Amino acid sequence: MFSCKKEDSDPSKLSYFTVKNGLANNAIMAIAIDPQDNIWFGTYGGVTKYDGTNWITYTTNDGLADNRVRCIAFDKHGNKWFGSYGGGVSKFDGTNWTIFNKTSGLPDNDITSFAIDSKGNVWAGGGALCKFDGTKWTLYKSPAGLSSYSRVIAIDKDDIIWVGTGGGGLLKFDGENWTSYPKISTPRDGSDGEISSIAIDDQGNKWVGTTQGLSSFDGTSWTRYIMPVGVPGGWVKVSCVVIDSQGNKWVGTEVRGVLKFDGTNWITYNKANGLPDNWVSSIAIDAKGDKWFGYFESFGVTKLRD
Repeated sequence: MFSCKKEDSDPSKLSYFTVKNGLANNAIMAIAIDPQDNIWFGTYGGVTKYDGTNWITYTTNDGLADNRVRCIAFDKHGNKWFGSYGGGVSKFDGTNWTIFNKTSGLPDNDITSFAIDSKGNVWAGGGALCKFDGTKWTLYKSPAGLSSYSRVIAIDKDDIIWVGTGGGGLLKFDGENWTSYPKISTPRDGSDGEISSIAIDDQGNKWVGTTQGLSSFDGTSWTRYIMPVGVPGGWVKVSCVVIDSQGNKWVGTEVRGVLKFDGTNWITYNKANGLPDNWVSSIAIDAKGDKWFGYFESFGVTKLRD
């Protein structure tokens, strides 16, 4: 049995950012934090970097492949990788831009997720699953689940690739063999295969967000979680899952705001206690422990101070 409560609203802990502050656009599709603790925002008007004082926006005029930026990653060499809706991949080394698209060998121009393994290979998901080894892109066509949209990718400490699809469930790839988990245990009916997010905790558990809720997978068994959203069965569309340094899960939802789960208690953050909107598209946590929430429907970004 899980308990639920709403966090007491404290306006001093919330800060709000929009185009008036320096964002490229108020529709936020991705938030990522680089090793220098700069915050990068992927928007529908370009990508914006915020260092705590200054805002810098990059668009197609600067070299970005497409202004609709859906995912962001950073490699060990300091390169920034931006995936876009229909424009392919942009690599930025701080000075120069390199564009990858179908013309230059990228299998598909619709990129929704990045993950970088320990060897520096860049894995990209979206209309296809592919890997860039620094020289060429390799397309992965099997197993059958990859015929579904490869929406999200995560890599565990053993370099195992986990792929969440748009209807084929969860896939595991060890570099040679594929394992398919087509039925995700969820609160509604235990059979949702449309995955929106994957987060991996320190114990190696996979926390999988789907269009029907939140589940965890320990490598053998699935556990479903009834979420406190005021609807029968706790069914809610999860848009993103992030795990903080204390092991708390921060779950962004499509229309129910943000839910924090400590393993026992749920805390709800939504419009009733300070968020500008309940459709949260992305979450990131900076080095100070502050949480950054992005909104799909043009409400910019909110920072929740730790």
